[in-house]
Amino acid sequence: LESCQSASTGSLMTTRAVRAVLASLLVASSAAAVDFCPVLHARAAFAVSGLCRARAGRRCAALTLIDDGGCSLALNAKAAFAASAMATALLHPIDTLKTRLQSDAYTVSPARAPVLRRRRPAPDEPARPRLMTGLYTGLPANVLKEAPDAAVFLMVSEELSRTLAYSSPWFASHLTLTLMLSGAVGDAAGSVLRLPAEVLCKRLQTASGAGGEEGGLGLGGWHRALADIDTECWKASWAAILVRDVPFGGLQVAAYAEAKQRLQEAALRLHELGSDLGSWSQRANAARCTCFSPAAFSLQGSGVSELAADAVAPLPPPPVVEGLPLDLLAGVFAGALAAALTTPLDVLVTHATTQDAPADGSRPRGAVQLGVDLVREQGACTLLRGITCRTLYYAPLIGVFFGLYEHFRRVLS
Repeated sequence: LESCQSASTGSLMTTRAVRAVLASLLVASSAAAVDFCPVLHARAAFAVSGLCRARAGRRCAALTLIDDGGCSLALNAKAAFAASAMATALLHPIDTLKTRLQSDAYTVSPARAPVLRRRRPAPDEPARPRLMTGLYTGLPANVLKEAPDAAVFLMVSEELSRTLAYSSPWFASHLTLTLMLSGAVGDAAGSVLRLPAEVLCKRLQTASGAGGEEGGLGLGGWHRALADIDTECWKASWAAILVRDVPFGGLQVAAYAEAKQRLQEAALRLHELGSDLGSWSQRANAARCTCFSPAAFSLQGSGVSELAADAVAPLPPPPVVEGLPLDLLAGVFAGALAAALTTPLDVLVTHATTQDAPADGSRPRGAVQLGVDLVREQGACTLLRGITCRTLYYAPLIGVFFGLYEHFRRVLS
């Protein structure tokens, strides 16, 4: 890290030196042109300066994608845990709506215009909650599902991405692929902690398991919700969670880093444009006064020389484009994209985690078999159930999560 930071600092110093030398040579080599039209020359000097500064800014943005500023693994884990817990608690009702729409309590008619309907329960089935009732059911389990997993996810993905980028030139030149790989590995590692809480949360939200709607209250309700799950059901649930979370983790961290870099570059370009326009206006007015003032000729171009010297004066450094609004916006985009693309896999997770063990002792259906059966019975559109709620849930959730995560890292460090 120290060698990379020193290399980055040396690159910036070299860029600034080259910018100053180019601007000075440009002024010194064309004194006649300056005396004739100082505004034209001042504009050329500022164009060179702005180009060098923009390139340096883009280089810095690329380096900060995987540079944690010296943050430790424990600090990353604490920041991720706190951010995920707060974001999950705020948005839990939307997750409850999404889970209930995806469960077997609702079906999709396999018609040309698919319609989502509530299924009539069988006489021997426990009562299922209505869609809009008890939206905060399973909140503690949801926090336990998201917060520890997020801590492991970002701790592993941050460390793995830095290790790969700093140890291999190929990974350093393919940062998006590096981040996707590290995010996938991080979410796979976090799924070990996520599995029991995810199964518990979904079964509480849908009132699955023994006791139904009335059996999910308190610690006794937690035990009854998990009473019907055997080892094979746990394996099937874990496999479905891995199938969903591996692509979801890779997509969200890569999309967040890419969106943050693009937003930083756009902000820097706007700053460059504003600086250039302001400098052009000021120097145009100064040149007009210098060229047409009688005192300018009596002073033998001293005003022009002052203008040229001002033209090559060092510009103020570009602003540091970071902070909570930028992190929130990048996180919202990453969460919406990753959530929408993985909705079919999330439907399979909901069915895998809420199914009971078969009465005949056979193995429970896996994610692939569940998907085949759902498409055959209800059509392909059934795999898109809850896509709106899932997108509305994860877009602000990932936005708030990454925003608070970056904020907590800055505070804790």
